[in-house]
Amino acid sequence: MTMLVASMDHSPQEIPNDREGWHTTVLLVSERAEQWGWGNTLGPLLNRQGKTLRKWAAKRNDRYREEFRKQFPITLANSEVFGLAFSVKGGTVTDSLSALIPTRA
Repeated sequence: MTMLVASMDHSPQEIPNDREGWHTTVLLVSERAEQWGWGNTLGPLLNRQGKTLRKWAAKRNDRYREEFRKQFPITLANSEVFGLAFSVKGGTVTDSLSALIPTRA
């Protein structure tokens, strides 16, 4: 049996109840936590001035989003990490929380 290490940039509970706002999250999975340090790899590619990853909630972050969409698949293709990035409206997440995060009765 192989154990895998999974990480997300944030959990579904952290997405605000903004039904119409779009939220992007990334899931990374590997056998030996190869995704640790990706912030140091992607940060300078996405944020050339600050060299670090940052939140892109502001409406003026179109260039940052475009760079992410360009650089994430390249970084993923050159690693031993499985990754999934997805965008979803806040209302969809809110309506699906019980399926995403089961609770005990």
